[in-house]
Amino acid sequence: MQARAKAPALPDGVQVEERRIPGPPGAPDVTVFVYRPPNLPAGAAAILNIHGGGYVTGSAAAYHPQSAAYARELGVLVVGVEYRLAPGTPFPGPLEDCYAALIWMAREADTLGLDPDRIALVGDSAGGGLAAALAQLAHDRGEVTPAFQLLYYPMLDDRTALGADHAGRGDTGVK
Repeated sequence: MQARAKAPALPDGVQVEERRIPGPPGAPDVTVFVYRPPNLPAGAAAILNIHGGGYVTGSAAAYHPQSAAYARELGVLVVGVEYRLAPGTPFPGPLEDCYAALIWMAREADTLGLDPDRIALVGDSAGGGLAAALAQLAHDRGEVTPAFQLLYYPMLDDRTALGADHAGRGDTGVK
């Protein structure tokens, strides 16, 4: 018999709601998780939290503790997006899912109680890469302007690697 790890408790008072929102044209709906702290004021700032996982693993659900902590500690509305993963969905599918979540947040700002001009993009690893690309895509399409980006060790260029002469030496090449 395998023991299952108990899910971490969420911060007191944070409400989490799972929703299905319209996906990109021709694609399935996108699942998002909405994290609402207690006493969220109308017109609050918001975060679109994009999970990492190398584009092939991870989930917004696995980031419940982080997203809920952002909501509670920062007093903001947080939306975690469950973007489609590779290899089943090649790029730009995951980016378009994130864009669908961003557009949904802006269009539903009044219902959600957020200020559409105060939406931050947050992501780590692959999520950081998606957040960076999402800011560029939002700029190019001109429908919504994110307030800022917070990128944790973003995966920005998959073509980078250490040369064979560095293998196994622990030498990063930084002098």
